[in-house]
Amino acid sequence: MKKYIFSLILLTCNQTVFANDTCENLSLADKITEIRKNYTHINKNLADYKMLVDNNLEGSSEGGKANYYIDKQGDMVKRVESYYGENNQWFIEYYYHQGDLRFIFTVDTNYNSPISFPNFDKLQSMVTTNHYYFYCNRLIKWLDKDKKSVTPNTQEFSNKEKELLGNVRRGHAIYESDMQARRIFL
Repeated sequence: MKKYIFSLILLTCNQTVFANDTCENLSLADKITEIRKNYTHINKNLADYKMLVDNNLEGSSEGGKANYYIDKQGDMVKRVESYYGENNQWFIEYYYHQGDLRFIFTVDTNYNSPISFPNFDKLQSMVTTNHYYFYCNRLIKWLDKDKKSVTPNTQEFSNKEKELLGNVRRGHAIYESDMQARRIFL
């Protein structure tokens, strides 16, 4: 019995050390490299994933939609949300690795005028992008609209992390309820 308990404790300690090793002991550069490899792999292999579409995404005046990319194991690897408005549009891409959020890319486009006005010119739109890198469910790097790194451990950084993780949870809840509805009708 003592051997069994000792083995169980040892196994638990090894798992804890491994979890801390991957989350805490990798350098920021190594984490970013891993995230970029995952991003490249997903986008290179989009045709290999099953795509599900939700055309009724709420959150904008002109509507929105979400595309979910699912791998052969049934895990979501990418989610793309598109929102449209009279004065703007925005896209949010979420990337996952083994169920964990790894990267968010946002593109906000503000038009020079509402699209229904005669002086509307898409070429005069102002486009803003942000890059958010996540590791072990934590925002580890944020490149702002000027591609400058936002200082971690600031209130702005912390608030953005909470906002983004909240959006991820809401997106997963919508996805899960949509999957339940699809199962009912299949």
